[in-house]
Amino acid sequence: MRRQKTFVRGNYTGHWVENPEKANSSPAKSGSLHILFNGKEEIILYDKAEHLIEKVLEDYMEPDWHALADLVFDNYIKSKASFAHGLKTIADDDRHTPQDVYMVKKILKDIFAREGFDEGDIEKELKELVNE
Repeated sequence: MRRQKTFVRGNYTGHWVENPEKANSSPAKSGSLHILFNGKEEIILYDKAEHLIEKVLEDYMEPDWHALADLVFDNYIKSKASFAHGLKTIADDDRHTPQDVYMVKKILKDIFAREGFDEGDIEKELKELVNE
């Protein structure tokens, strides 16, 4: 019997299907991993071990929050693009979940504090975002 596992994160879906010809040949089950975004297939990975699929999916589907926060901060410093605008851009991208926005916001607060910015300014910008 073929086994299948399905994972969902935001608009991503991952399906891992066990390879039936390898099911009895080793204790580590392997299979194909199909990753879809908004129902359209983006990538297929073959011969992935069952115990690794969650890590592979996490790496593929979850953005690097620190890199996103660094980008927003760099845009704020270089072009005076607002902190709130950077977060809105992330929130408007359907590849990101509310959890992603929350984590980037949290990391940005740490970056701004570390760089000597007033947390009150950050909160003021966030209120502007809510009022848009």
